[in-house]
Amino acid sequence: MHLIFDITLTVARPWLDQPTGIDRIELAHARHWRGLPERDVTFVMRNAWGQLAALPDGLARTLLEDADNLIARGMSEQRFRLRARSATIMFLQFWGAGRRRLLQRIKERPDSVLLTVSYPTILLQRELAYLRTLGCRFVAHIDDLIPILYPQYAPDGEQEIHRRKILSLARFGDAGLVNSRGVLDDIEAYAAEARLSMPPLKVVYPGIDLPPPRSHSSGAPNAPGNTDPYFLMLGTLDPRKNYLLMLQLWQQLAALKDAPRLIIVGRDPSSQPLSARVLERIVGRKQIQPHLAILTLERVDFRGRVEYCGRLNDHETAALLKGARALLFPSLAEGFGIPLSEALAAGVPAIVSDIAAFREQGGDVPEYIDPLDGPGWKTAILQYAKTDSPQRAAQMERLRHWQPHGWQAHFSTVQSVLETVAHAPPRTSAT
Repeated sequence: MHLIFDITLTVARPWLDQPTGIDRIELAHARHWRGLPERDVTFVMRNAWGQLAALPDGLARTLLEDADNLIARGMSEQRFRLRARSATIMFLQFWGAGRRRLLQRIKERPDSVLLTVSYPTILLQRELAYLRTLGCRFVAHIDDLIPILYPQYAPDGEQEIHRRKILSLARFGDAGLVNSRGVLDDIEAYAAEARLSMPPLKVVYPGIDLPPPRSHSSGAPNAPGNTDPYFLMLGTLDPRKNYLLMLQLWQQLAALKDAPRLIIVGRDPSSQPLSARVLERIVGRKQIQPHLAILTLERVDFRGRVEYCGRLNDHETAALLKGARALLFPSLAEGFGIPLSEALAAGVPAIVSDIAAFREQGGDVPEYIDPLDGPGWKTAILQYAKTDSPQRAAQMERLRHWQPHGWQAHFSTVQSVLETVAHAPPRTSAT
């Protein structure tokens, strides 16, 4: 099999330290496929004309190694080097050598399969149609259907983009990869309603990347001498993560004696402390109502019990996670939710929304609460904050029997899918 792997997302990420869930999946794939010899893998990215172009193998591998060090491992000293290489690669794509290299590789290898985790590539329908005329197969990873199923939580335009993703997979895909059984069910239900003929779909659970905390890691919120119990929230700041509920609860908890702290780690355009701008990102500007204005920092004193850390590298995040009383994950919708697996793999309890994605992932281990049940969350948080919490001790006991999904199983399944596709006749879509 000759794998054509799309690294456009990784090339575009050198300015971001903390990877999102989909970033982590592509980084894990890039790390894994670097193990293939040059004859069996070609790394590509989108050029300025909406086509795919092959990168020189040595340059691509060096870029991916730098990206792994910077983005996944927090080696910030690599930032300038990665940016320079990314700029070089993007400049090279304005020339035709990369395009010619890709077409030649496909011509030489009739067992070529294009794999993408980066969703913009799946939207290049003209390009995918052309590559299929050359005999190249196509496999895409779909993380979720949240913008279609819950448009109220998605930015403008995202619903249409996801509809086009599914349509493109139906028309040009030979197989699809999904994060969970729940996402697979969602796609099949949507496809049936839209009368789309989908390729075979396979569940491939993500593995765990979060490393052990470094011995010298010292996240400021957990600095020596600060022994107050705290809870941690991880994830991009957007409305479906339900940060607003936690802020409302901490507005009440902050008035209590010995109130626990809430530490928020997540990507946001603003690098400043919890502010009106960050809150608007959490709530969603279209959803802000006058009665919610009381939650802005200017109107509410959280008495130092809420701390927003912005982006942290993985070692810093691991250090904070290890010391938390529990991970709080009150999302209204998720396709998978990698932070839950990261917490449980680190031996940290989790209090999470009672939604299918978390049930599928966590089994009977986490504390499940309806994402709209404010009083239920408040009770659980106060219980878990106690040093001698029986509820927390009970989850720690359940946690002893929990096993995380691993990248080895993930890639074993992906490899099987790719090999099957590479040696089967191209799929003919019925759409």
